[in-house]
Amino acid sequence: MKQGLKISKESLDLVNIEVPIDGNKILENIAKEKIEICNWDIIFGDKNNNGVIWYPEGNGTPAYAIDSVFDSHMAKYYTEQAFTIETARHWDIKKRVKAHLISLMTVLDNYKDKN
Repeated sequence: MKQGLKISKESLDLVNIEVPIDGNKILENIAKEKIEICNWDIIFGDKNNNGVIWYPEGNGTPAYAIDSVFDSHMAKYYTEQAFTIETARHWDIKKRVKAHLISLMTVLDNYKDKN
């Protein structure tokens, strides 16, 4: 039997936050905690802008062009803004979790401040 994830529009109400936030604000808060940000020019074929890859402008990965990854699917069908926060696999788990928590709290604080 084939298994998969079924997503309904109703289950994604939290995703459709109508308060845009700039990805740079997330990185600014991460940097305040002395967590390094990737400054490579290109990350997996995509154009990096100081740690933020803007889509579709920075798109260099064919997977996004054919809508075969989660975040491009979300952007196409469910939300005007989505974030994929990634941390380096070689980092200690506590550092990785801290970076993700800062990211989430930045988005949630932005939402709370605007509502």
